[in-house]
Amino acid sequence: MKSLLVVLLLSMPPATEQEVTGTVLGTVTEAGTGAPLAAANIGVVGTVIGTMSDARGEYRLLNVPAGRREVSFSVVGYAVEIREVDVPEGGMVRLDIELEPTPLPLPDVVITAARSQQRVEEAASSVAVLDAATLRTRAAPRLDAVLSLVPGVTMIDDQLGIRGSTGYNRGAGGRVLVLLDGVPALGGDTGNVRWDTLPAETIQRVEVVKGAASALYGSSAMGGVVNVITRSAHAGPAAYARFRLGTWDEPHYDEYRWRSGGGLTRALEGTLIRALGDLGMMVSGGYEYTDGFRENGWSRYLHGLVKLEGPQGGRDRWNLTATLARQDRGHFIEWRDYNDPYQVSALQRGDWIRSDKIMVTSSWRRLLGRGAYLQLQPHLFTVRWRQYFRDNDDSAVITRAALDAHAVAASSLGTLTLGGMGGTVGVDGSPYGTPTVTEAALYLQDEIEVGPRIRFSAGGRLDLHTTSATATRSVFSPKVALVVTPSPAGTLRLTAGRGFRAPSVAEMFISMATGGFTVIPNPALEPESVWGAEIGGSWSPLPLIRLEASLFRNRYTSMIEGVATGTGEIQFRNVRAARLQGAELSLMAAVPQGWLQGRFTYLWLSARDIGNSEPLAYRRPRRGSGTIEVRGGAWRLATDLIYGAPVSRLGVYPFDRRLPRYRLDARVSRAVGSLRLTLHGHNLTNYAVTEIERNLTAPREWLLSIEWSK
Repeated sequence: MKSLLVVLLLSMPPATEQEVTGTVLGTVTEAGTGAPLAAANIGVVGTVIGTMSDARGEYRLLNVPAGRREVSFSVVGYAVEIREVDVPEGGMVRLDIELEPTPLPLPDVVITAARSQQRVEEAASSVAVLDAATLRTRAAPRLDAVLSLVPGVTMIDDQLGIRGSTGYNRGAGGRVLVLLDGVPALGGDTGNVRWDTLPAETIQRVEVVKGAASALYGSSAMGGVVNVITRSAHAGPAAYARFRLGTWDEPHYDEYRWRSGGGLTRALEGTLIRALGDLGMMVSGGYEYTDGFRENGWSRYLHGLVKLEGPQGGRDRWNLTATLARQDRGHFIEWRDYNDPYQVSALQRGDWIRSDKIMVTSSWRRLLGRGAYLQLQPHLFTVRWRQYFRDNDDSAVITRAALDAHAVAASSLGTLTLGGMGGTVGVDGSPYGTPTVTEAALYLQDEIEVGPRIRFSAGGRLDLHTTSATATRSVFSPKVALVVTPSPAGTLRLTAGRGFRAPSVAEMFISMATGGFTVIPNPALEPESVWGAEIGGSWSPLPLIRLEASLFRNRYTSMIEGVATGTGEIQFRNVRAARLQGAELSLMAAVPQGWLQGRFTYLWLSARDIGNSEPLAYRRPRRGSGTIEVRGGAWRLATDLIYGAPVSRLGVYPFDRRLPRYRLDARVSRAVGSLRLTLHGHNLTNYAVTEIERNLTAPREWLLSIEWSK
């Protein structure tokens, strides 16, 4: 570690104190209307110096090296602009910019793929971006409600998969790492995502990196990484509130109807952004109660978020974010029988769970020079849950604390990223006992331009993982990539690397009996592993058309699944080696005036067990989606269509009927002053199917959302 740090420091350019610098300031506005553009990315080309515009569109870049410099301006939905400016020694220069709207809401810059800011076409992995508008227009209460619209992403119940990495395995950890502003947001016991800690109204954008990413992010990044980036606390003054009221239709078949009426959902959320001197503050909160569409399907959800950000544009930047959530919800394992799919057995009736989560994250960045910075990211995540079941009252408290530190330096050696992390998980719960987990890692990556339009990157990460009951296990995850940009309209990408996932506390130590099932511990579990490769790229033959395509092949070993033992109990074991390969296509298009836009995706997947050549459970071999949106004045009309071929195999009840999945959603909205009223129709065809055996999807739902913003 020490020798690597010396190499990094020697490669850095002279420190800022030794340079003659100046200041660049100005305003970013929309061409034609003059409206200020908040949260625009502004950066000095060839350096790590950058900032974001505030709610008035104003920005300030400090410590810019004197001389002739290029400054880039970008924001989703607008054409990127790069302007030259002469920075005076010890003075300031004003650079105002107008950005032209573009009908295609393409991503501008991303930070997740390389842990540093870069253009999308420079990324060494396939990257998709969801912006705040996508979340708002669908009135999504949480991120998991819309992630399935991202090419290659699937959601089954609350389990997230990318390109088939995760099917469905109740209680097992996820094979996709989810981050909140770059910090892991996975529970310390099951290793799954706590979606209720990620309220949609606070999200600025979501970056989805596909393929093994453990070379930078370690455990759980086998299938990829989802980084949830919250809104800047300096993008104010601003205020936002939303009220939602919804109901379900009765099921299509009379024998499925189990109550009079469809039940209600009612929710209120709000966000306020204000300045406290040089500090920025964002406060958000919300409440939701739903009766649900099935018995035991009710849920009560309360959440809050506070984010503070230090002054922008200087050498030091910091932020502090605290989120909390309480959720009480009924528990549904499987239906009573085929004729009563929305009801539970008498043994399960009234079962419910309470969970409380508190997550505190912070980030501090020090600019070391025009081409280097150091960043520290500590975080603390505590989860407390209890089951109120007729046959089980287990409870647990799980706390995860960790610190990630990394430095980025741009020099003649390329863009070097060097970092390390250390963390611990403490558990105290009736199903687990009191195990502890300790983690540590070192990682290094270098990205270098080997030609005018060729970028090569290579790196790796060494992870150490130990528990109070096991010896230390080590995993090394390398990755290499080549990105070629033959023209401004196209990019070609070749990537290969390794990913892994350490077994979760629940998989190793759980001892539980409920609902007729008994689960026993297995401390001898080994980490899962995957070796993967991808060839892909993007092409824009016309300014209003963008095509992205990828071919991928992944080989998984030691996959962890719950299996029945010879005594009829269930235990998590390393039981499977598998090969997942396929193709992914995505097309975006729009008319010149932008009144009509569309996005279409397709995923072909072959996921097979290497040992017996059987298909993996819960994977759909073909999946597609399409979104069409029409805009006219204050009106918007849009539809979402999702199709999935029948799953190739089921896991628990293999002889249950397998059906294709169709879902058609539509929404119409109108702006009235500072209000926007939207009527949503979900599952308009009232088509029900099982994603998981003996769990029927929801009937048709109608939802009215009223948004106010200023």
